Amino acid sequence: SSAATNCAPNAAAGFMLTGVDAMLVHVTAAGNNWGVFAHPGTSVRVANSILWGNRTFDRVALSGATATMTTSLFASGSTGSYGAWSGSGNHTGSGSNYPRFRDLAGDDVRLLSGSPALHAGDATDPALPAVDFEGEQRVLGPQVDLGADESDAVPALRVEGPCVRSAAGGLVTLHLAAGSAHAHRPFVLAASLSGTGSLPLGGGTVLPVQADAFTAAWLGTPSLALGQLDAQGTASKVVPVPREVVPFLPRGDLTFAFVTASDPAFASNPVIVSFPAWRN
Repeated sequence: SSAATNCAPNAAAGFMLTGVDAMLVHVTAAGNNWGVFAHPGTSVRVANSILWGNRTFDRVALSGATATMTTSLFASGSTGSYGAWSGSGNHTGSGSNYPRFRDLAGDDVRLLSGSPALHAGDATDPALPAVDFEGEQRVLGPQVDLGADESDAVPALRVEGPCVRSAAGGLVTLHLAAGSAHAHRPFVLAASLSGTGSLPLGGGTVLPVQADAFTAAWLGTPSLALGQLDAQGTASKVVPVPREVVPFLPRGDLTFAFVTASDPAFASNPVIVSFPAWRN
């Protein structure tokens, strides 16, 4: 559910909880006096959520309340938190629109491209809903988004231009976006001529490409495979594409995906560049 700019006189909160057991998963509480306010006798779990821009505090737990927040986003500094909250894996930041809402003043808390809430959630949460607050499918990208909205703004990996076709040979520009939670992190870009699959990279991280001889040669060339994200957790990388068929590899498409060196690591969606000149 979403509680955006819910500001009634005197004591408005996105979620005002009194003496209840509550579970708030994939909620957005923004522009209120308080985001989540837990009174004594309340037990609340907040997960995969965004509490932001609430004028007094984003989250409040009074003495006698049990409050846990995991894998969520709230403000750093004096307006972020009050009382005892447990939990881990949360994201904090500052600025007038750190989560990059489309229009908070107009009650539009959908996420724009470059939001740190994109692909930052935990899809293994047992209370993960099937759809977002607009009725759209959850997990549209490589990982679930935080908050009430599952954004289709920009995939984590995309090819520049309106299509993904390229003549055999030349250069292709890839745009990478892992979100600011992965700012300045090194990344590894993998390529395959055998399509999508599961390439284990250790630590439970899996890239959605099928490893082949081309993948091994690509990963063995640092100028192709390695790079670093910027302060927004984004990067652009110009990469060459083969000019002719490599004899020992099947004809077809070139599949790219990337992974960050963060802890936890971030694995992107696959993107395919098609080579029509290779086909019989």
